[in-house]
Amino acid sequence: MKNRFVSISIVMLLFFGVFACLTGMVSASPDLICTTPSPVNGTTDVVPSASLSLQVQFNNTHGYPSYSRFWTNATGSYVYSNRAGPFYNTTLNWNMDASSYLTKYWWGVVVNDSGGASTYNYSFDFTTVKDTVITVTNPNPANASTGAPLDVVFSVLINDTIGNTGYIWNMQCQPFGTNGGGSAANGTQTLSMNGLSYNSTYKMWVNVSDGVESAVYWYTFKTMPIPLHVFITYPVNGSTLSSFVHVTGTCTDPNSSLYLLLVNDTGMMAWNFTSHHWQAGVNSVVPVGVASWSVSSNLPALKAGVRYGVMCVANRGLDTNASLSYFYAYSHPSQQVGAMGLIAKLIIELVLVFIALGLIYMVVQNYLHKKHSSLKDTLDLFTTLFIGLICIGIAAVLVAIF
Repeated sequence: MKNRFVSISIVMLLFFGVFACLTGMVSASPDLICTTPSPVNGTTDVVPSASLSLQVQFNNTHGYPSYSRFWTNATGSYVYSNRAGPFYNTTLNWNMDASSYLTKYWWGVVVNDSGGASTYNYSFDFTTVKDTVITVTNPNPANASTGAPLDVVFSVLINDTIGNTGYIWNMQCQPFGTNGGGSAANGTQTLSMNGLSYNSTYKMWVNVSDGVESAVYWYTFKTMPIPLHVFITYPVNGSTLSSFVHVTGTCTDPNSSLYLLLVNDTGMMAWNFTSHHWQAGVNSVVPVGVASWSVSSNLPALKAGVRYGVMCVANRGLDTNASLSYFYAYSHPSQQVGAMGLIAKLIIELVLVFIALGLIYMVVQNYLHKKHSSLKDTLDLFTTLFIGLICIGIAAVLVAIF
């Protein structure tokens, strides 16, 4: 009877002990604690990686040196790290291979103290994201590229790897319109744009959806710079000048650098704009940063009868354009006389012509009235005619010279 009572008492103690543990009446708080797992336990948005970082925060509450050992179970079998320690409160780290898409992984860490009295096994899990089902590749013009033409057909290659019957796509570049379609098959989609501006950046937007996944892509490209052309508007090519007071021109790119060169064909000498003399070497003046340019200072005086050449060169990086204009200086100094000189020249020419005409008239009258019966008369007639011709010649020379 006594033995039976003892047996019943032991059974009841065991029952109440288990019940107390299960209901929290008796609890044992761990003294080796792992918290703040990374990746977060149960998360489903982990990006696959062949060397994914695992991390937990460890806290030792009893003060004994501790040790840890990570484990993973990615393929159905456990993989353990080497035992690490001793340490107290610290962050524990390890890397694992989690490179598969849409896969659930388990991992954990075993911690114990130096005497082996306390051992705890913490386990966690996470799931990687599924593979990208929509890809947009091969943009043309390429993303962030430069030098695109002003009329361009932008294209991308769209591929839906989920295997749906089709996808909906939309492509846009304001203000040059949109293009799109539905139930499209994998392949190249395009958007035509005309009349773009020089040296401008455009942003393309591509949106694709198949009802399960969607993807948005942004691209940029820059159009070609304005073609580089420089023109000399004065002096006009082939002109003849009495003085040289300015050189003017235009350039299509106001941000280019302009270089001016002045030469003459007397030994191909170049004008030095700084020291103001002709020299064998080349010298230049630089009117920079203007679309319409002009140079009017430090220009040379012209020498009559000499041909001059003006060259303007525009540089923009590796792009170069040049314009050349030739002109002549007046070959006769008298062409540079003033208004009073021109009037005097005209009067002299008219007087000489009237004298010549008068003498010729006298010769003709004498000849008609036969007043040249003697040899002296005949000589006088020819002398008068000769003087008239000389006057006409002098007038002609004056016209030619002045």
